[in-house]
Formats: sequence, structure tokens, C-alpha cells
Amino acid sequence: MIKGLFKLISTILTFKIFFWVEPDAKKFLKGVSLTILFIILVSYIHAEYLSWSELSGDKTYLSISFIVKNFTIFLSFLLAKKTKSKVRKRYIRRKIKKIILTNLEEHKNCSHVLKCY
Repeated sequence: MIKGLFKLISTILTFKIFFWVEPDAKKFLKGVSLTILFIILVSYIHAEYLSWSELSGDKTYLSISFIVKNFTIFLSFLLAKKTKSKVRKRYIRRKIKKIILTNLEEHKNCSHVLKCY
């Protein structure tokens, strides 16, 4: 009971720290969770196909099914990486924009930037 409560508290704190460090982490986490769900779904469908193939005795497309399964899992990883890079680029653009705007606010009263220094 206490161990379960400790695990729950540590998980919540981990996510809070993760969201504090990475502001767009919710989008990233959403992409990762969708990828994991997709991989689980593909693995389940493939296991069902293997069961059906074993029961029916039809093993003609067995090797192709493994190729298709691994290819779809590979594609899901590529899509997850693409999503991660988009989220990261958006975060970096926001940071740069914020830095530029704060610098402009600091030099708003100056007629020329070089005169302020």
C-alpha cells in the first residue's frame, strides 16, 4: 500500500518536472503514447493472424506478415520522431521570439541601439 502510494507520488512528480522542463511536453507525450498504442495494436493484430494461420494451417503469407508488421512499427517510429522534431522546433522558435521581444522592450526608449551601450 505504501509502496504503491510512493510510486504514484513519484510518477506525478516526474511528470510535473518533465512538463516544467519541456513546456511542449504534452504534445510530445501525446505522440509517444499514440505510437505505443499503435505498436500494441499492430502486435495484437499480428498475434491474432498467427493464431488463425496456425489453426487453419494456411502458412502461405506468414513471412510477409512479419515484414508488414515490422515495417509498420518502423514507420510509426519515424512518425513519432517527426512529431518530436516539430514540437522541438516550435519550442525553440517561441524562445527566440521571446528573447527578441524582451530585447526590443529594453531598447524601446532608445533612438538607436548603439547609443544605449
